[in-house]
Amino acid sequence: MLLAIDEEHFSLGEHMGLTHHFLAALQANLTLLHIAPHQSASADRSAQEAVERTGLPLDLPPFAFQHLTHADPVEGILQVVADGQFEMVVLIARPRSFLSELFHCSVTARVLLHSPVPVLVLPAQ
Repeated sequence: MLLAIDEEHFSLGEHMGLTHHFLAALQANLTLLHIAPHQSASADRSAQEAVERTGLPLDLPPFAFQHLTHADPVEGILQVVADGQFEMVVLIARPRSFLSELFHCSVTARVLLHSPVPVLVLPAQ
């Protein structure tokens, strides 16, 4: 499974327990993919720490970590999925305001439209 992340803090809130149980039951290998327009060791660390702060890695096999430098996160995610290594993409959907939804085509929506593999969308709080 591929978990595409950025370095922004997120919480899964009340969904954390269910998400952890689901991932543990699948016994799938999970790769964290940090996509950014520029390579940055500090941004990579921030992205890994954002996932660790959720508590998601507890009692799960160690995650692999991959960085991809790409100007468009959607194209980057689809490029990584196209190589056939991953059977599912996991995305964190952050809440948006009404106005931002009118004028913003989210990464989540675009990946859902074009992904050749199933996409699990986890709601951030």
